[in-house]
Amino acid sequence: NFANLWVAAAVAILLLSAVTFAPHWFADSLREGGNPSSNPAGVVGPWQMMFYQEALSFLSLASPFWFLTGLVIVKLLILLLPYYDRNPERNLLLRPLSLVIGSGLLVLILYFTFLGMAGAHYGARAVLAIRPAPALEIRGSQVYLEKNCAFCHQVFGKEGRREGPDMAVVLQRGRSAEWVQRFIMNARLYQPGTTMPKYDLPLEDLEALRVYLMSLDPTKRKFGIVDRSVLLEYGSFGVWGDEKK
Repeated sequence: NFANLWVAAAVAILLLSAVTFAPHWFADSLREGGNPSSNPAGVVGPWQMMFYQEALSFLSLASPFWFLTGLVIVKLLILLLPYYDRNPERNLLLRPLSLVIGSGLLVLILYFTFLGMAGAHYGARAVLAIRPAPALEIRGSQVYLEKNCAFCHQVFGKEGRREGPDMAVVLQRGRSAEWVQRFIMNARLYQPGTTMPKYDLPLEDLEALRVYLMSLDPTKRKFGIVDRSVLLEYGSFGVWGDEKK
């Protein structure tokens, strides 16, 4: 009967809320919890799950709490749909409320799926000074590609994902060389809760990556797009595409 339906809905809501919030409340202090909203390794999932990863990454950037709250609200809208949409019509076109909610979810799924498919090419190219580019900068750009930094960052608004800040801000904010290296090693010392992982790099690679990041000054040099395979294999430019003045 109607009362039993409300009890079943309440139990389902409690279970979904527990599944949503429990991993955040009861984290193992000895391990770093798996976070599907962060993908520093650049692992590309199957196309049918791309919307899930992209939605988590995109929507959880501003506030994880409000994202989780919004997720629970969406679940409630779906679970309680039979209660607040009592239109007896079987034709979906004659049920505007259900049509709007269903269409909205479908549009979001398609949008984040296409966004994820576009993101499968992150890290295929890198931004590098055309000339001159010292060997240390070239090595730093190689480390940048090897560690898949483009899956979270862009350079001059290009060749990467907009999850983290644009790498050009490193120089613009006047960071010291020591600060940049420490941040790369453990960003959570400066920004608790950040999704950026720790990087245990050899000192030479750490310094090279720091030099590369601090060389991104478009006011002094021209920058171009470098193919990943060419840069990693030959350590040379192979620049093609548009230049950044």
